[in-house]
Amino acid sequence: MIACSAMCPEYLQRPVPHRQLARLLNVQRGFGTQFSSILNLRQLDIDVSYQQYGTLEDLYQLLDKGLPPIVSVQTGELPYWNSVNVYHVIV
Repeated sequence: MIACSAMCPEYLQRPVPHRQLARLLNVQRGFGTQFSSILNLRQLDIDVSYQQYGTLEDLYQLLDKGLPPIVSVQTGELPYWNSVNVYHVIV
C-alpha cells in the first residue's frame, strides 16, 4: 500500500518519503496495514475520501475529475480468480 500511497501525492506534485509514509500508514512488517489507514494522509494536508463498497461509476467520476483513486480490490469477487480472496490495492 505504500507504493500506491506514494503515487498519489507524487501525482499531485507533493512527494512524500517512503519511511514517512510507512510510519503514517502504521505499516507492520510481515503484515502490512489496514486500507483505512489511507485516511492518515490527511495529516499531510491531503484531501482523502474513504468509501466502502464504491461503484465503477464512483471510480469513473474521480478519473473524470483528474483525481488519482486508490482502490482496494478483493479478488474473491472476480470470476477468473478461482474464488481465492486476496486483498490488493491499486492506483
